[in-house]
Amino acid sequence: MAETKNKERSSMNIVGYSDRLSVSAGQSIRFMVSSESPTYCVELVRLRHTDENPQGPGFKYEVQQAPIDGEYPGRRQAIHTGSYAVVPHNPLLDCREGFTLQAWIYPTTPQKGVQGLITKFSTGDEAGYGLVIDEDGSLALWLGAGDQLQKVRTGVALQAARWHFVSASYEPTTGVVCLHQRRQTNWPVDGAESIIREAVHPREPGANQDDLLMAARRNSSTTGSPTTDHFNGKIDSPRIYGCALDPPDSADTENAVAYWDFSLDIGSERVSDTQPHGLHGRTVNLPTRAVTGHNWRGDEADFKVVSAQYGAIHFHDDDLEDAGWDLAFEWTVPDDYPSGFYAAHLETPEAEDYVPFIVAAAKARARIAFLAPTLTYQVYANQRFIGRVRDYSTPQDEYMNEQNLLSCYDLHSDGSGVCYGSRLRPIINLRPRYRLPSRSLAAFYPRHLNADLHLLHWLDTKGFDYDVITDDELHRRGTELLEPYQVLVTGTHPEYWTAQMLDGLALYQADGGRLVYLGGNGFYWITSFDPDRPHIVEVRRWRGTRAWEAAPGECYHSTTGEMGGLWRYRNRAPQKMVGIGFTAM
Repeated sequence: MAETKNKERSSMNIVGYSDRLSVSAGQSIRFMVSSESPTYCVELVRLRHTDENPQGPGFKYEVQQAPIDGEYPGRRQAIHTGSYAVVPHNPLLDCREGFTLQAWIYPTTPQKGVQGLITKFSTGDEAGYGLVIDEDGSLALWLGAGDQLQKVRTGVALQAARWHFVSASYEPTTGVVCLHQRRQTNWPVDGAESIIREAVHPREPGANQDDLLMAARRNSSTTGSPTTDHFNGKIDSPRIYGCALDPPDSADTENAVAYWDFSLDIGSERVSDTQPHGLHGRTVNLPTRAVTGHNWRGDEADFKVVSAQYGAIHFHDDDLEDAGWDLAFEWTVPDDYPSGFYAAHLETPEAEDYVPFIVAAAKARARIAFLAPTLTYQVYANQRFIGRVRDYSTPQDEYMNEQNLLSCYDLHSDGSGVCYGSRLRPIINLRPRYRLPSRSLAAFYPRHLNADLHLLHWLDTKGFDYDVITDDELHRRGTELLEPYQVLVTGTHPEYWTAQMLDGLALYQADGGRLVYLGGNGFYWITSFDPDRPHIVEVRRWRGTRAWEAAPGECYHSTTGEMGGLWRYRNRAPQKMVGIGFTAM
């Protein structure tokens, strides 16, 4: 018998997430928890109906007996947003005999304050060097020897959404700093060009053991985020020379320390150095790749065809791939465990949270399969309405806003669209009781998880036996997953589909499988899972009804190389599969 619990909606003093949205018998799922309370309790529950509308059945769940049940020590865990690239420390990067730092940059918010471009500072003091955008929006070089930080800047603000070539050199024996910033084109107005030569106290840059960062600066504080001063915009062709070059010199192969080519390994987190030293690095927090570089001509929009014109990475100060919280507890699904929607119920005296997940059927047991649209859940994860809907906020919405949690429907702080989604973070709007605000303020309504459980509750009430399967498994297993079932029932909003999912469903239909389509906007957006990092999904929006528009030349997915947009424009309109499709709103 399902239990009913009507606890007042609580603040987000406790919040958790899991490392996956679906799990099958024999597999393990990991949970991460942040708690303001020194202890919290956990119980495993099966969700039956989670919409608290008083005209409906109410909130129903069943307590399960599981090894994870019990009391746990609590502690607060923070979320640190902001993407950057990191290159592990190498003595060559200390550049004790002088250096030249160069790159093409496309700043999108040059006036937001200090932003790191190429930096190598120690965490304990200001020993090292850094090419940055300074407080006034101009190019600056920071130099430190462990006692005093010296700064030289051009004083001419960089322009937003324009390509600039930037260079900084330092000769330690003379103390001469040369800064050069030049806009790619002077049309339609004069570019923000400046060449500054200035002598500072001559000394070697302070050596340190810290990594080199691009698009951020190491945080010298021992608390909080390990990085700070994140850059908004694109960086293309960053390089370091082991001597001071006079601008506009841009090549000195003999003294090259590193030359990172972002057009290589676009589908990965790898940052490749093309010089013999092999000072390779990686990206952190999922900046956008497969974006146009300073030399993009506009003749071709597929980065695989003209990869040399896609040598840029777009960094954002609110990117997030993995919250990185410590493991709280882990559960392995027993054999023959019934499929369905479950949650880890987290509770303190002051607050509670539910971390939902799905136990997917490991093998067919019923004739009916419900396909849980986990891919759509992930794309909508943390869709924010603060500022869009007047006078509406809940603790959940406020938490999403405070923590800079973004969905693939939102914009980054620099106005560019969010094309990646990750499940390795709290997904606050995927919660029991959560009701989505309407833009007209006419109503707040259940969607996704809470709407889908309306259907499962009806199946339970009517006595229909069913299995729950998921998009994740359909993507991986294709038609093999669907073959045993006579009927496949979709969720209420199966909007996001991969090619592998569509192929599996098409074969199932062709072999006589029955499909009950219950969505109004299904099979719509081309979506991909990262093959090597399956917690990441990608959407590139163009044409169709969209929340944001991909920049010119950036409509191909970095994770798979396929063209993004609507399935309609790859000749796979939903009308061909189910007879009806979304066209406009």
